[in-house]
Amino acid sequence: SRQAVSEPHSGGSDAIESALSPNTGGSGHRPVRGATRFIGLDRSLAGMFKLEKAFIPSSEAGVELEIVVARPRYDGLFPTIVFNHGSTGRGQNAAVFKRTIGPEVISSYFAERGWMTLFPQRRGRGKSGGTYGEGLASDGSGYSCDADIALSGFERAVEDMDDVVRSLRPMRHVDQSRLAIGGVSRGGIIAVAYAGIKPGTFKGALSFNG
Repeated sequence: SRQAVSEPHSGGSDAIESALSPNTGGSGHRPVRGATRFIGLDRSLAGMFKLEKAFIPSSEAGVELEIVVARPRYDGLFPTIVFNHGSTGRGQNAAVFKRTIGPEVISSYFAERGWMTLFPQRRGRGKSGGTYGEGLASDGSGYSCDADIALSGFERAVEDMDDVVRSLRPMRHVDQSRLAIGGVSRGGIIAVAYAGIKPGTFKGALSFNG
């Protein structure tokens, strides 16, 4: 399965429809502050879901977070899972930080069952702005075993999840009564921890190898 998505196509009638466009009551107007910035649409090779990309505001000034969205091809409200990517191996290869993660195997699994999947790229990952700082040692040696550094990195990831949750509220196609969070590896740990820290936000949490 593919582990990363390609750059979105631009232009054309398809590019103006976004699963992340806020509900506007048909007015077509979008808020200037705190709006989701949609930049294009990819067609999935799988054919059972639409693959889209957007940017949402971060709580860090001047920073936006990239989100990859995979939703069933029919219209409607969908139960939605926020699926978190893992870390970057030993954390020593900065090129890996810039890979946008949105595995088609996960997208397909949930789309077949009528779910929409959101793949947020935390700060410094994929095309998200900011610096990737989830527990990395300052000397470039990779992930640190120092508890203070690791905890600071975890808190940074939680802040990014707070931004993602805020962006969920105005999203089209999201069934607000059926939200789940999941992830793989570090993302799985974040998913379970976030569900415990913020009870009532999600109906369930899934962790794969986390």
